[in-house]
Amino acid sequence: MFWNVIWKTYRAFCRWIIKRTATHIFYVSRNSLMDIVNPSSNSLGGSIEQKWIPPAIDIRTSCRSAKHLEPVRCRQSIYRVACIGRMHESRFIGNPKNQQMIISIASQFRKQNLKPSAIKFFLVGDGAARPKFEQEVADLGLCEFIEFTGEISNVPEFLWEDIDLVLAPSTHEGFGMTVVEAQLQGVPVVISENIPDETILSNRLVARQSLESGIDGWANAVHTQWRRIQNNELDSKLTERQRVLTLIQGTVYTPEHNAIAMLDSYRDSSACRVAGICETKGRLMVGGEKGEIKWD
Repeated sequence: MFWNVIWKTYRAFCRWIIKRTATHIFYVSRNSLMDIVNPSSNSLGGSIEQKWIPPAIDIRTSCRSAKHLEPVRCRQSIYRVACIGRMHESRFIGNPKNQQMIISIASQFRKQNLKPSAIKFFLVGDGAARPKFEQEVADLGLCEFIEFTGEISNVPEFLWEDIDLVLAPSTHEGFGMTVVEAQLQGVPVVISENIPDETILSNRLVARQSLESGIDGWANAVHTQWRRIQNNELDSKLTERQRVLTLIQGTVYTPEHNAIAMLDSYRDSSACRVAGICETKGRLMVGGEKGEIKWD
């Protein structure tokens, strides 16, 4: 109850700051905007322009060249499943990436007498909660089923070469860039209801699974995706990736589109002050007499 009051106070403070200082709001997804404000209630008043600008996808760095040898799905007959995200827990939103679900799914598969030689789970990322998860995996005897990789510098390459399925059972998510990165590598993804619709580039590769379906529901979802590969219902990673690239060419996901959208908003106002509600490692700088936009 106490922390719920703190969270509500924080959101009210954010609304107050935005209403007093911003002329525009850029948000990466409806989810991220709703975390702070409720547009339908007009809680910020009608004078602040809201614009959706998702994280841009640099195809040159996100996609490996077709010259590289294309990986085979289920390499060495092992189905390889990944969950990617910071291992963090907070009083407000718990474990947002929900790595706990992956541990539970692995435990479920072991009870079904599946062997580590058939399926392997990878928990990618680091954070304060990692020792807790590692201890739980050891206590449950799941060390052969679950591997902690730590942080990986080149996630797209890891997905392209090593992964057959990505799970995103997030309890809280601003955008979910990993979901986009997986699709760009031709890798199917199972996502929770908390992942924004804006991350879905290909309905062939993305399936939703409610957290309310529990461990059994998510384990069945993994089985379903596994069978798709066994039944050749998915094309090669390269073919699936090319489909996704065709879909996003010239869309709002390109860096060029995002830069133009931001610059247009800046030019529309003689005193543009942007409140960015986002999930990004970079910082946006809007300024200059000619409306320059820079990233650092």
